[in-house]
Amino acid sequence: MYSIKGLKKKILFGTLWLYLQQFLNVGLLMGQTIILARLLDPVHFGIIGVFLIISGALESFSNTGFHKALIQQKDISDESLNTAWTVSVVRGIILLSLILIFSEIFVIFLNAPEALNIVRMLGLSFLLKGFFNTGTIYFLRDLDYFRQFLWKSLGTLFNVLVSIPLAFLLRNEWAIVYGILASDLAVLILSYFLHSYRPKIKFEYESFIKLFKFGKWIFLSGIIAFFVKQGDKIFITKLLGESLLGYYMVAWRFAKIPELLTNPFPNALFPAYSMYQDNTKFIKEKFIETLNIISLFVFPMIGGMIVLAKPIIVILIGEKWLPAALSMQILTGAMGIQIIISLSHSVFNAKGRTDFGFKMGLIGLVIISIFIYPLVNMYALEGAAGCFLLLSTVRLIIWKIEIYKLINFSIRDMTLMILPISSTFIIAWVIYFFSNIVDYYNPYSFIGTVLASFLCYLIIILSVDKFLGLGLLQNATNIYKQIRNKN
Repeated sequence: MYSIKGLKKKILFGTLWLYLQQFLNVGLLMGQTIILARLLDPVHFGIIGVFLIISGALESFSNTGFHKALIQQKDISDESLNTAWTVSVVRGIILLSLILIFSEIFVIFLNAPEALNIVRMLGLSFLLKGFFNTGTIYFLRDLDYFRQFLWKSLGTLFNVLVSIPLAFLLRNEWAIVYGILASDLAVLILSYFLHSYRPKIKFEYESFIKLFKFGKWIFLSGIIAFFVKQGDKIFITKLLGESLLGYYMVAWRFAKIPELLTNPFPNALFPAYSMYQDNTKFIKEKFIETLNIISLFVFPMIGGMIVLAKPIIVILIGEKWLPAALSMQILTGAMGIQIIISLSHSVFNAKGRTDFGFKMGLIGLVIISIFIYPLVNMYALEGAAGCFLLLSTVRLIIWKIEIYKLINFSIRDMTLMILPISSTFIIAWVIYFFSNIVDYYNPYSFIGTVLASFLCYLIIILSVDKFLGLGLLQNATNIYKQIRNKN
C-alpha cells in the first residue's frame, strides 16, 4: 500500500492521464458528432437511439457490479478474476441471444420497426464486451492510468476513423453502427495486448458470492438507473417519434460535455479511497479538494453553454438542429447539479455504501414515474429535459443529507463553491445582455466572446480570492508545485 503522500502523487499524475483521455475522447466524439450531424438527419440518430434504449435495458438488468467489486477488494485472487470473466462471457452470450429473439417485440413496443436490423446487428456489441480481459482491472487498481488511457482512447479513435468515412459514403445510420462495432472489437483486442493476464473459463462459487455481495446494490441500482436514464427517451420515442429522439440525443451529447471532463476524478480517486477506506479524514480532505477544483473550472463552462446554446448549435452542426437548443440548455443546467452528486459516488462505494446509488436511482424512478409522461405530452422535448432538472434538484437535497452522515461534509465545506458560481452568473448575464448587440452567430464574434468572458471570469476569481484570502486557488497551486517537483 502506498503512503498517503505517495498516494496523492500517484492520484495526481493518474488524474492527469485520465484527463488527457477525457479531453481526447471528448474531442474525438464531438468532432464525430459535428461531422455526422451535418451529413445525417435527426431520424438517423433517433434509430441509433432506439438501440441505446434497448441495450440500456439489457445492460442495466444484467449489471453484476463485479468490476467495482474487484477494485474495492484489498486482495484480488485468480479465482475472482476468472469467475468474473466467466460470468461476463455468459452474460454477453445471453444478451446477444435476447436481442436476436426479442428485438422485433422491442422495436414494435417503441413504435420504431425501421430500427429492427440496426438493433440486431448492434447486438454483437454485447458479445464482444463479454470477452474483455478482466486483467484490465489492474489499470485502475494499480493506478496505471497510462495503459487505461491507451485502452480507452484507441477504442474511441477506431470508432471515429470508421464511422466518419462511412458516413460520407452511406449517408445513413449504418455508419454509426459500424463505428460502434469497430470500437468494441478494438477495445477487446487491446485488453489482451495491454495486459498479460489471461482469464480462463472457471467458476468458483465462493468468489462469486463475495463479488455479488458487493455488487448487489450496483445491480439493483442499474435496474433503476435504466428507467431514470432512458425513461425520457422511451416516452419521446413512443409519443414523438425517432426524429425528435434524434434532436434530444444531440442535446444530451452537448449537455454531457462538462460531465465528461469531470469523470476522471471519481475514477482516479475510487482506488485511493478504497485503500484508505477507514481514514475518513483523508477521504473528506480529498473530496473537498476535488469539489473545489471542479467548481472552479466546470461551472463557467456550464454557464457559457447555457447562454450560448443556439450559436453553439448553429455554428457547429447547422440550423436544422436548432429545435434541440432549449432542451440542451435545460439539460446542461441539470448536469451541473449531477456533477456535484456524481463526484461522491466513489466515496460511498469505497466506504462500502453501494446502496447510495440505489437510493439516488429510486428517487429518480419516483420522479420519472410521476412527471415524465405529462411533461413530455405537454412540452415535448423541453418537458423531458425539465423532468431531469427536477429529478436532479431533489437528488441534490438527499445527497447533502447522506454525505454529511458519511464523512461529516457540511454546508460550510461547500462555501468555496460560492465564488465560482456567482462569478459565472455575472459573466452569463453580461453575455445575455449584449446578445442584441453582438452577432454571436458569427464564428469570429463567438470565439472572441468566449475568450473575453473566460478572461473576465479569471480576473474576478483571482481578485476576489486574493482580496478575501479564500484560498480557492491553493489546490491548483499545490498541484503545479507537485508537477514541477516531479519533473
